Amino acid sequence: MVVAVGVGAAAVPSVRHEYRLWRSCLASEGIEARVGDARLASIEGGRPLLGVIGDSWAQGAELPDPLDAFPYDVGLMTGMDVLVDGKQGTGFLNAGPCKDDPIQPRLATMLETRPDVLVIALGLNDAVLDDDDVHTAVDDAFSTIDEDRPRRVIVVAPFDPPTAPHARVRDVGAYLEEASLRFDFEYVSVNDTPLTFLEDGIHPDEAGRQMVASEVADVIGRPD
Repeated sequence: MVVAVGVGAAAVPSVRHEYRLWRSCLASEGIEARVGDARLASIEGGRPLLGVIGDSWAQGAELPDPLDAFPYDVGLMTGMDVLVDGKQGTGFLNAGPCKDDPIQPRLATMLETRPDVLVIALGLNDAVLDDDDVHTAVDDAFSTIDEDRPRRVIVVAPFDPPTAPHARVRDVGAYLEEASLRFDFEYVSVNDTPLTFLEDGIHPDEAGRQMVASEVADVIGRPD
């Protein structure tokens, strides 16, 4: 599904692709059928393609309009088409509340779309899991990306909302930063500037989402 978004004269025009998977433990919907159409639209639009794999922050959980999730703002800020695979509760090791969203199939499907820039925004939901298992899952995921490497790979530090186990989130972030260096991926932390949140204490409000999007867009805007 391609959603055209009207923007003001000062904004960067973009096309938003709804590439999100709303799932329950009782039913699921595949995204493979959408891949070809979305990539074709990107090519015809003449803009580079930004692929984002993330958790509820990328999915737009708790938002009245999920298209207000931060990846779409990154697309508007950078003039890129956007494909988002955001799934609540997931991580590198954490397969989500239904245990049916492991990272490897998600990576395979996203990499098939040949994104010019791939953003990985995961890790918060892994903070409650065993360190060694998380590290192995990160290394396996990064190896998969490296085998079919997009032009740029950007790893976003695990989000650290007020309700998170902060020390554990920082531990996951430290390993992601080290692994990004080993694989020559770019790494960006969005936790250096205090973010603002919705009442649930987990998901960012509008100002927080804009801050996250700006941090990621700044990295994408840097020369290779």
